[in-house]
Amino acid sequence: MDLAVFLLVVSVYVSDAKLRKIPLKPVKENLRGVQPNRPGCILGGKFYDIGEKWTPSILPVGEMFCVKCECIPVERKGIIDMKGQTKCKNIKDLCPRPNCVNPVLPKGKCCKVCPDEVKSFEDKFTLGLSKQVTTMISSDSKRRARTEFVALLVGKNVRRQGVETSAVAAVYLSVISNDEIRYSVRYHKLDRPKFLQITDANGNVLFERPIEKRRNGDKRFCGIWSKIPAAYVQFVRKERLFAVITSSRHSSGLVSGRIMVNRHAKREVFSSVLASPKPAGIGGLLSVIYNPRTHLVDYVITFDGLFPGSSEEYFVTIGKKSKVLHQSTGKADSKTRFIRGSWTLSNKRQSKQLARGRLHLRLTSSNGASVSGDIRPKLTCGVSQAILSSGASLENVKLGSSGSAIFELREKGSIDYKIRLTGLTSKVHRIRLEGAVNKKNRRQIIGSIHKNFKADENSFNGWSNGTFKKMTADNLHLFLTNKMFLNVATTKHRISELRGRVIALPYHQHYSNGAVVPASLSALSSDSFGQAGNAWFSMEIGCSLHYDITITSKGNQNDITISLVSPTDPDTYVTVEKIPSSKLYESRLATGSITEIPEDLFRNLDDGTALLVVIIGKTRLAGNVSVPNTCWQYSQDYDMDILVDEQTSEEVVAANRYKCFYEGSVYENGDSWLPDVNATCNTCSCNKGKIECHALICPVLSCANKVTVEGECCPTCVQETPESSKDIFCKLDGDLRRHRVGSTWHPFLPLMGYAKCVICTCMPGGVSKCERKCPKLDCPKSRRIRLNPTDCCQVCAPEEKKPEAAVKPLQDVDMKGACTFKEQIFANGAKWHPRVMPFGYMKCIDCTCNSGTPVCQRPQCPKLTCSRKIRKQGACCDACADEQPLSEVSEEKKSGSCVFGGKKYDDGQTFQPGSSALSSCALCTCTNGSMKCSMTCPKSCSDPKKKDNPCCKHCA
Repeated sequence: MDLAVFLLVVSVYVSDAKLRKIPLKPVKENLRGVQPNRPGCILGGKFYDIGEKWTPSILPVGEMFCVKCECIPVERKGIIDMKGQTKCKNIKDLCPRPNCVNPVLPKGKCCKVCPDEVKSFEDKFTLGLSKQVTTMISSDSKRRARTEFVALLVGKNVRRQGVETSAVAAVYLSVISNDEIRYSVRYHKLDRPKFLQITDANGNVLFERPIEKRRNGDKRFCGIWSKIPAAYVQFVRKERLFAVITSSRHSSGLVSGRIMVNRHAKREVFSSVLASPKPAGIGGLLSVIYNPRTHLVDYVITFDGLFPGSSEEYFVTIGKKSKVLHQSTGKADSKTRFIRGSWTLSNKRQSKQLARGRLHLRLTSSNGASVSGDIRPKLTCGVSQAILSSGASLENVKLGSSGSAIFELREKGSIDYKIRLTGLTSKVHRIRLEGAVNKKNRRQIIGSIHKNFKADENSFNGWSNGTFKKMTADNLHLFLTNKMFLNVATTKHRISELRGRVIALPYHQHYSNGAVVPASLSALSSDSFGQAGNAWFSMEIGCSLHYDITITSKGNQNDITISLVSPTDPDTYVTVEKIPSSKLYESRLATGSITEIPEDLFRNLDDGTALLVVIIGKTRLAGNVSVPNTCWQYSQDYDMDILVDEQTSEEVVAANRYKCFYEGSVYENGDSWLPDVNATCNTCSCNKGKIECHALICPVLSCANKVTVEGECCPTCVQETPESSKDIFCKLDGDLRRHRVGSTWHPFLPLMGYAKCVICTCMPGGVSKCERKCPKLDCPKSRRIRLNPTDCCQVCAPEEKKPEAAVKPLQDVDMKGACTFKEQIFANGAKWHPRVMPFGYMKCIDCTCNSGTPVCQRPQCPKLTCSRKIRKQGACCDACADEQPLSEVSEEKKSGSCVFGGKKYDDGQTFQPGSSALSSCALCTCTNGSMKCSMTCPKSCSDPKKKDNPCCKHCA
């Protein structure tokens, strides 16, 4: 059996119901560290979320790129089952023919594409399941699709048993696309929060993310829920999901609330969470809409648990400290969910107080219950940016100067800014925040921020970092509605040399990292003067490069091509995105992720020399991109000279024989598990029917005070663990063990054992950081070698060449035209089968030495016209079944015998397997060539004194 068949077995066996029958008992679900309380699929010991797509792989060989798998949700009565359905499909025969003369096969892909094609058929392949999910959950087509949602979280709504607490939170959700939701949370009086959860009505956790409080004191946190199944998005739109926040003392939930449509999200300028002074499990949410022309403040208060009676009077009070600025009254009952009111600002002082979070709102019921909170600017987690160009200036000039500005709104109404200016030809005169120009060519001046500007040495370019605190309610309205501008004036252009609109960007994690700044795109030639751009980049899990690119280019109807290029080799590049002119707007935003990046580009990104090039007709913009990473260290770790993706159903069925029987359980090929005996220091796996148990490798510790914790195999350093991190653990895919925060370990690779060359560390928040600490090599790939096969790192081979006289030719090999393959030398014209560890020789792959170049390929199999094809044992190609002797066929049909544990059993024969101490517990029967086994529990298991029977241990 060749390598491709072995890999396919791991991914496709779940699609055949016959292959899912387990002889003795269900495989123990090794879900230690995996989250079994949320819906998903399990394949090969690995957990996949609902809607997740993947290509099956086995280290160190690689991925089966032509096999696509997906975890499909199964819904019953409006609730998604915990166990999803795994579906896999080989798409090799579905690949369309590229519409070009020189198609290429990109690295990590199955289908060939044209060289300039960015998104192929393979990227869009969905197994045809999106329509099923849509019909599975009926939707009202007449109802407008909502994109903004909110949940008020209070203690009384916690499932099964309410919590008497003063904590309250508001969760805002924005549906960005069919598979992505961005969320932000504003809270008050949360006691050591741990996780944000999204659950269904039965409490099943569909999404969970740890909560990290912000260091700057803002009581908010944000995140992204990506790769969401279509079923979950429909549940959000139908208001059938709940948001829950857990804490150290309340693991099942401290506060909870239903996710509802947020009808005020687009116009909201201020908001607040309202908490009770008593631990009553109640709370409220304030939403404020402000009109800058009339200075009218419209507010809506949503509350929960405040009015339990039939009809009670309420009072709404807005003021600063003891001074009352607004008061209203009315009546509400247990069915009332919100209260509306309005108030007009009387002077500019009140406008400043409102913008800077100095006003307070209180809602009081006649029964004595009350909730209150400070009125804050609208919760925003992303940043706003302004791309500064001379083409947008008020003087309408086209210069080579450009700039970028980043703004972040704080809870107390101040705005942090970072401004970078480049290409200036004269000294900066003024930098101001302004409103739009009116019909009389007048501008609203908001404030000046040029005092913090610092010019570079011997240059007019420079930075301006600081905080603008003089905000009013009118200013905040301009900022939150994208109507604010940044204007830069210089000594040569006193009115305006650079100008740009301040536009909010959707939240992404790289915006929250203060050390990350966008790459500024400048014009490469005079034809491109007057245009500019910003590019945000960040490295995500799996060495996927995320990008957000914005370009200013007015009145241009050309397509946009964005590429990432190596500065030393123009042929080393990757096309980030191609945008047709039909999808272009004044602000041109390209966002997404790219995974196929050459190793040299990873290095360029690491040292900050990678070049981002944007081509728009004759316009050329470029800028340097810096993304520190270690991805270049891993790109050459595993070499796979041959990738075969031809599979047949006969081979899949044959591969089903490679199962392992261990301690009363049957494991599929590729499964890993912790044994009952000495599970602390061992992990076992099933490799082609053979059981391999790998001893845990303990990392080398540098500390002097080492201790061994009970239940753990390796010693660890004595360290103080924060109270908030005691219940947080790290878990890696394929590794069955959990690891405490601060601990280090060698990860487990299925079928390969523990990776001694990789060290993982459990960081705060339960995030695993794995790295191979190898030195950075400056020699070409052709000179990178490992001195010994067991070495973890490569080194540079010496450049000097040995004298020809010192070379001793091998006695049995003619060195003229010889080939070197896998550290072996073959004479010119020699043929051999390659050896791939740990699978051995690939008998169906033929290699030939052709004048110093090894050429490996699969033999060309003849095209068969027969209807029934078989593959004989030891053969590499199929043959027609008619060529088989009739005597053998008749014997096969006649015989219904079974083979189990190396023994042959007749049709109808019943026996007890003798391969385990549990033989007396199992009973097997051979029926028409199929083996069926069942577990029988002795009656003695009910007697507590006889629990030492090995059968009782494994009886359900």
